[in-house]
Amino acid sequence: MSMSKTIFRELLDKEASPALGCTEPMMFALAGAITRKHAPGKVLRVDMVGCGLMVTGVQAVGIPNTGGKTGAFLASAVGIVNGDAEACKEVLHNIRPEDVVAAEELIQNAEFTLDMDNSTGKQVYFKLTLTTDEHVATVIFEDEHHTWTYLEADGKVLVDNRKPAGEMLIPANDIDWDVFTIENIYNWCKTADISEFGRAKEAVEMNTKVATDGLENPRGIQTARILRKNVESGFVAEDEITHVLMWGTAGPDARMGGSDYPTMVSTASGNQGLMVVMAPWASAQYRKMSAEDGYRAVAFALLMNTFMKYALCDKLFNDEEHKKAWLLRVAINICKDVLKAARRKDVSLDCQLAQANHVKGAFVGEASSRDMKEASLKGVECISPGEASGEVALGLSEPSVEQSMFGLREILDALNSLGDPPKTELYLSLYEGYTAKEIAVMTGEPEGTVYSWISRGKRLLREALQ
Repeated sequence: MSMSKTIFRELLDKEASPALGCTEPMMFALAGAITRKHAPGKVLRVDMVGCGLMVTGVQAVGIPNTGGKTGAFLASAVGIVNGDAEACKEVLHNIRPEDVVAAEELIQNAEFTLDMDNSTGKQVYFKLTLTTDEHVATVIFEDEHHTWTYLEADGKVLVDNRKPAGEMLIPANDIDWDVFTIENIYNWCKTADISEFGRAKEAVEMNTKVATDGLENPRGIQTARILRKNVESGFVAEDEITHVLMWGTAGPDARMGGSDYPTMVSTASGNQGLMVVMAPWASAQYRKMSAEDGYRAVAFALLMNTFMKYALCDKLFNDEEHKKAWLLRVAINICKDVLKAARRKDVSLDCQLAQANHVKGAFVGEASSRDMKEASLKGVECISPGEASGEVALGLSEPSVEQSMFGLREILDALNSLGDPPKTELYLSLYEGYTAKEIAVMTGEPEGTVYSWISRGKRLLREALQ
């Protein structure tokens, strides 16, 4: 992705998009609609298999346009009866009361099965096979609720974009982090022409309807309605925080309860979209700010949610060489950042390393890359060598004030001198915060072997740095 300041409009439009209903029933209905296009005739069987989160998640949330009804069978059945496959995340927008009746009759007359399969290693996995008296069609969803990676009809493969666990596309790999910064996001949202914020305005209009539905109707767990009742009775103060909480929770109440209104999602999450949009908008309304300022605030919130998604995204590798190249590049960049910070603040390199690898005094060996990013975003003050307890400076030793600093060359030489294994395993564990189980999946090694290499790598790196 080519990065320029116009990317903010592109990301705003890309990561904020309409969706109807919670992700699980939407996916089940979409699978039913897709297979029905390729398998006309009398429905005989609907066989479904999903990972644990999909199988359990679909059972508890309402299905749009069904009067708040729930269940995996009904979600897939209404998709088969009258789902709009071309509408993708809004597959249920055409469902009418008579379609719900027809779906319930279909469940009675055909055989529906639902099994759980957690062996794929994917957080999102769902397979539906539709069998009629004339045809058989199978669709598989992986990694994202609205993305089907496999489609087969009557034994002919129409689509096959399946990837092994751990090889899904990571958009953060294509981001220019010199451009995509919090400062640039803020400046763009503050100064760009108001015509750039059409998606933010659309998000406000759409999600306000969902939130209003949650306030006016007994949907979900009714958090917002209970809060409003307590305000009206005088038990809770009617202030800005209460106002924001009420409008921020009303949307998820409605959506989880099967609201018939579409939601503007953010980073593929409907509830995130509702909270990210309604919180700044409710605050702007409470303060009687202009609509333009409110739209700018909403755009900033949406882009910051995207920023956090990309910044905290786990890094994956195409192959072994990619993994090694990435490892060395990240190590070099970290060292460069540390050196620049040390020069700027005129403090020791050890001190800066402690800052990079601690969040308020956490052990480096326990801190992930997410922790380091959080620390940099929060502007954590440098921990002096005397205060830096635990294994600092790569998580291996506790330096004293008098202890000599490790320079760039020493750190890189020590890291590179280890060889593979255990260099990669150690780095992924200490700096990136991956568990041994996750590293085992990435490297193809047994989990016990990964544990051994990490332990041995710590000892070898300690020796190399002495």
